[in-house]
Amino acid sequence: MDMAVAAYPTTTISRQFAVTVNKKGIQILKRISACAYTKGNVNNSSSSSAQFFEVSGHRGFLPAVDPLPHLSHPQFSPWEETLHDLPKLLAAFDHGQKLRQTIEKLPPFPYQDLLLGGDSEIWRGMLVLAFMTHAYIWGAPSPVSVLPSKLAVPFCEVSSSLGMPPVLTYATYTLLNWRILNENCAIELGNIVCLHNFYGGLDEEWFRLVHVDIEAKAGVGLKAVVDAHDAVAQQDMVQVHSSLTKMADTLKIIQKTLSRMGEKCDPDIYYYRIRKYMSGWRGNPALPNGMFYEGVWSDSKFFYGVTGAQSSIVPAFDAALGVAHACGPLSDYLQVMHLHMPVPHRSYIQQIENGPSIRSFVTAHMSELGECYDTCLTELFRFRVLHMKYASAYITQPGKKSQKEERGTGGTDFIPYLLQNATTTKEHLMSANEV
Repeated sequence: MDMAVAAYPTTTISRQFAVTVNKKGIQILKRISACAYTKGNVNNSSSSSAQFFEVSGHRGFLPAVDPLPHLSHPQFSPWEETLHDLPKLLAAFDHGQKLRQTIEKLPPFPYQDLLLGGDSEIWRGMLVLAFMTHAYIWGAPSPVSVLPSKLAVPFCEVSSSLGMPPVLTYATYTLLNWRILNENCAIELGNIVCLHNFYGGLDEEWFRLVHVDIEAKAGVGLKAVVDAHDAVAQQDMVQVHSSLTKMADTLKIIQKTLSRMGEKCDPDIYYYRIRKYMSGWRGNPALPNGMFYEGVWSDSKFFYGVTGAQSSIVPAFDAALGVAHACGPLSDYLQVMHLHMPVPHRSYIQQIENGPSIRSFVTAHMSELGECYDTCLTELFRFRVLHMKYASAYITQPGKKSQKEERGTGGTDFIPYLLQNATTTKEHLMSANEV
């Protein structure tokens, strides 16, 4: 098998998300067409998206090709120029009102032409609209609860064509928001920069680039997952052991990258300058009534903001190692986060879940594979604990200084959520050894 991982087909996704609430009050986004916004025929790019977001051993869940730095057609230039100037405009315009007026005066976003183009262009359009939307909403001391039709209509159309919610997601904030400096070197810290920021500055860049580095380094482990499935199907115990070793090594490596967060991203700067723009309008006391998408829906909608739970890495390792999260509010939340991932990533995780059970194979060969399997789970547990440590340092502790009880940008009471996920991982260990 070559380094390409995504041999799994992409399923067709409905174009928009409806909101329902289960008995425990956790909001679930479901793929039904009742809330679709389609005034005309929208090109569904799921097949090309499968190639654009192909999962590989070289890039993990990052796009198969480098993200576009700008939309190619000149008619998008006013939008691109405004996006490029966002850090300057946010710094210069008093209280953000002039920024909102600047965006309102832009020419209509020609989304119909965009949707006829290739997948790289459509995803670039998604990034442009997502950044402009969150700058418009959060770029002042008080957020607005109405997204004007100039933003709302194209944003909903473009996001619908990709099977994504109309809000800034981890995909647009991180996976699509980088460029490489030296093409002959790896996608890693020191050789990557962000395409776009809100306020900008070293801390904002570093926060995002740490995640880009993690995504790229995860590729080796994701390929090992597929290799392990092939080996289980062939009853190849040696290859399963080798794949588990690579998975464990990958989890160790991405912990090292995450441990570098504090080098150039200060917790207070993250808390006061960065995280606001990542926020959504579900579980957010600043927008208790959600967001009204003018010209799209007749009522307000609630969508979660950017969160690390929208990265496909940990869910993929959960699926591979058979880590099952108990039914309840947090498992419901994880399902919602899956729907904030690009469609090919959801398909990849689903195929891993439906594939041969690595855990069952290990159970049948405990003496040969038990220790190696537990090492994988231990490193996954340690990654989750490390993540929880940074969430506390960058959100909880600054919040206490401000006398606020903070929720995550994803709208959750995140510490119990992260703790439960870590505990569940630990409970899946084959041995009784403490980690």
